Amino acid sequence: MARGEIQPGGLPGDSAGGPRVPILGRAALASFVVTLMVLEAVSRTMIAPLTVRGGFEQFSALVEEIRDAGHSPVILFLGTSHVQCAILPAVIERRLGLERGAVLNAGLGASAPYEQMRLYAAVEESLGSARLAVLETSPLYFNRGLANDARLRLDLDTRLHYPAEVSKRADWLAGWAFSIWDRRRTWRAVATRAVRSALGHAGLEWPVFDSDGYPGIPGAPSARGQIAVDADRASLTLFERYSFDDEAVQEFAALLARIRGHGTRVVLLEYPLFPELERFLETRYPDVKKREAAVLAGPLSSYPVLSVGHARAAELMADFRDAHHLTRTGAARFSAMLAELPEFRAMANAARVSATTSR
Repeated sequence: MARGEIQPGGLPGDSAGGPRVPILGRAALASFVVTLMVLEAVSRTMIAPLTVRGGFEQFSALVEEIRDAGHSPVILFLGTSHVQCAILPAVIERRLGLERGAVLNAGLGASAPYEQMRLYAAVEESLGSARLAVLETSPLYFNRGLANDARLRLDLDTRLHYPAEVSKRADWLAGWAFSIWDRRRTWRAVATRAVRSALGHAGLEWPVFDSDGYPGIPGAPSARGQIAVDADRASLTLFERYSFDDEAVQEFAALLARIRGHGTRVVLLEYPLFPELERFLETRYPDVKKREAAVLAGPLSSYPVLSVGHARAAELMADFRDAHHLTRTGAARFSAMLAELPEFRAMANAARVSATTSR
């Protein structure tokens, strides 16, 4: 054999199976990539039409929790993350003498009337028997800029059918097709849903609410000195591109009418904001509150608007986790204030009388 010539068997020490390692590695990598692509494709057909922070897993978990409860709430709270963070059902139940489970916190993070209608419709058989429905009134509901940003991250059906200008719809469809700036959860949401389902079948719980009916809120509260800075940043983020959303008003009115159609008493509730954010709104974006007030005095005028009042809301100063969300301690305080309002006491009395009569 000539010098330097490599024998057919390869270099000394090589095994016959040596070349298989890189082949298997490439096959494993290809399988991994294909699996992710399949999961992404599947999730694009399964993802619930919700905003990015709401997400498929939050929506589906809340729907399952309501269905599994096996009963209808007496008092239903429906709204955004403001509701999630501010309502502690057990406090209201204890104050009003109601059984555990009579008050439901159905807040859905980053939602708007469009998403809340989808939630209500999904569990209408359970929520339709509620005696009192308390819906959030907020200037965030009617901000087209905020809503459009959120819906960039939604499913194809929403992007095709939600009211929008031609240029905006083209932008949405491009975002769906290329997924370059689409930050909504996709295959991860489906995987989370599968894990939750598997745990359920195994008899294990992954509850949405704790024993007091309070949902798990991710993230840690801001430091006390940071909240004023958060308020400034939040006002810019939420209202810098404020544009009044007529479609959101129509959707909200339709949701209220649908709930009322079941014989449920429907009221609106103002949730507390950090005072700095309130001041920023009044000075920088006065049109926001004016437009909201016009809606409440116009198309929504048949629905009472409840409030604990500025004096009581001021007692919550130390209980904000950020510029517009309460901590759990704040939720306990705010819920206790709500339980003192005549609307809640009257509904609780009626519920107790009905329960006694039916026995």
